[in-house]
Amino acid sequence: MRRSVLIAAAAASLVLAGAGPASAGAGWVIQPTPSVAGSQLLGVSCTSASNCVAVGDRGSVGKTMTLAEAWDGSTWRVLPAPPLSSTDNTLSGVSCSAADSCMAVGFGDTTSNTALLVEAWDGSTWTVLAPPVPPGGDFPELTGVSCTAADNCTAVGGYTVASTGFEKPLAEHWDGSTWTVQPAPTPLLGAMPDVLLESVSCTSAARCTAVGWYHRPGRAIVPLAERWNGTRWAIQDTHNPAGPIFSKLSGVSCSSPTVCVAVGVNTSNGIGVLAERWSNGSWVVQPTPAVPGETASGSLSGISCVSDRNCISVGDYVNKHHVFKPLAEHWNGSAWALQATGQPAAGKVLTDDSCTSVAACTAVGDLTDTVGSITGTLAEQR
Repeated sequence: MRRSVLIAAAAASLVLAGAGPASAGAGWVIQPTPSVAGSQLLGVSCTSASNCVAVGDRGSVGKTMTLAEAWDGSTWRVLPAPPLSSTDNTLSGVSCSAADSCMAVGFGDTTSNTALLVEAWDGSTWTVLAPPVPPGGDFPELTGVSCTAADNCTAVGGYTVASTGFEKPLAEHWDGSTWTVQPAPTPLLGAMPDVLLESVSCTSAARCTAVGWYHRPGRAIVPLAERWNGTRWAIQDTHNPAGPIFSKLSGVSCSSPTVCVAVGVNTSNGIGVLAERWSNGSWVVQPTPAVPGETASGSLSGISCVSDRNCISVGDYVNKHHVFKPLAEHWNGSAWALQATGQPAAGKVLTDDSCTSVAACTAVGDLTDTVGSITGTLAEQR
């Protein structure tokens, strides 16, 4: 199992203390998705309210296959998948710069521990690309991608250094013909900590922000943010909540070159959502609402901002009956507020969202049974 999946599982288990029903607000409506056994959607990108592409995987542990679905304004359908040589592949993120131009990233061929997976969509066919893996890198994975044009995409993730066993951050750039590794710095702590970048958002070829986490002595996990200025990646100072447990950033969205919002989870003082906003050259923590009647508020994993004053973020919490429930919050420029989500009988998790306007957002995830096993894909729209 990949390190990022292990961390997510750890966070989910900690949330079992949590939360109650979401409050009323702008509502989400569940959309029927194709029935594919053991499937989940991990990323989504929309170019309009009637055009979205979502990616993930299907199958069982050790035998997963890539999954991609498309929304045409009325129906979700499964997209044809390219043939792959291995039997364990996952697409973790997707970014579409146009209806006929999407880039999906993930990992594959885990039997050899050396393969990244990138697929390009041209509106009718997926083409498998071959991004490089840093020398001496094992278990590479790309977890997020952001494209501002068909010939400008940046993807982030991490890989394990075979000689040390530590994980390092990974960033790569697509110029329309070739993927190239961009050196991403590791925090200097007198040792080699594990580091992973989970999400990236670009407003141009010269402006990208990536977020994730790293280990720090005396603490489990702390947030990490790095910024690309067109020449190099540099670590930014983030707000690290006090406490010995962990906090991390899982999603980021930049509405302009100077404003970004990142979300994640903070377990330093109970189980709570973490939101930070970058503007005027610094990251500042934003207060987030608790789920009514509970002491915990779950975690946020995906975020989409259509302007500096309008962001929607999605995630999940576990209620008092130990059932996964969806979580959605809206940033209006001054405060975060809970939104009502569709509530199927089964448990469900929202992993990512994409908004093309304040009133048009699509979120994806998966349905779970009473023990948290994945039973199918989930999509909601507002």
